[in-house]
Amino acid sequence: MNNQQLTKVEDSQRYIVSQKGRLTAMMADRTTEASDKFILSIQNAITMNPKIAECSHSSVMAVCMKAAVDGLVLDGKEAALVPMKDGTGMTANYRPMVKGLYKLINDAKKIRSFNTHVVYQKDVFDVEFGMSPRLDHKPCVDGDPGPAIGVYALCHMKDEETGEDAGTDIEFMTAGEVERIRQTSPAKNQGPWSNHWGEMARKTVIHRIAKRLPLSPDIKTATARIEELYDITEGQGAAAEPKRRGGGAAALRGEPAQEEAGEVIDLESTVVDNTVDPDAGEVTGPDAVERQDAF
Repeated sequence: MNNQQLTKVEDSQRYIVSQKGRLTAMMADRTTEASDKFILSIQNAITMNPKIAECSHSSVMAVCMKAAVDGLVLDGKEAALVPMKDGTGMTANYRPMVKGLYKLINDAKKIRSFNTHVVYQKDVFDVEFGMSPRLDHKPCVDGDPGPAIGVYALCHMKDEETGEDAGTDIEFMTAGEVERIRQTSPAKNQGPWSNHWGEMARKTVIHRIAKRLPLSPDIKTATARIEELYDITEGQGAAAEPKRRGGGAAALRGEPAQEEAGEVIDLESTVVDNTVDPDAGEVTGPDAVERQDAF
């Protein structure tokens, strides 16, 4: 980092510290520990990614405000602050990650546990709806599991007062259903939909089930950002062939599969910093999330 970059980084960090009171007021947890952790995560993001310091203070603040309201830390795991080029220069962009959305839903008072998984052709899978919903899923762990055939969200709820079981909700979408939604996106053949189909499928099913879960308005706002950021809308379109595990379109061409990344950024803007994965939107390094499958 040269002296000019260092000056911009320090200026940007000082600005964030000056806005600590304003950001803390937007957080649900306003304790000193939570506030300090949030501000430190932003400062660390700027240090690891000096390009953030080239973004306007207003765009950086807008991202920080969204994260504060959503209750997510900008640590590259729960959410990320991503600098991108636009027509006027550098702009900060907000990217809530699947891990962050899991955290919010699992922390809800009426939720016992929540998770999502992609189902592949060679997995052992069975789902039933009706009076006694049931889901069984045994992933294929021996060799290529084949193409994706669907994705599901599984939520176990509890009584807020007694902690007793309050039922289970399941949302299952076939790969064809996910693809029909993909076809409505302007970025259907690029960015996240092209490179990380599995993660976009998870976001799609989270977006659908979250509408009916007993979540607070703030959490519903956070999950609704999936549609805002990734063009996930319910619509019609021609179905395309689903992707193989972690391999994107390359696997369909018989090329070696790659590990899935956690979060994805997309569309026509260009990421210009090497410390943020240009496909995943994640801060790279030893603490980066390895796979969303592990959640």
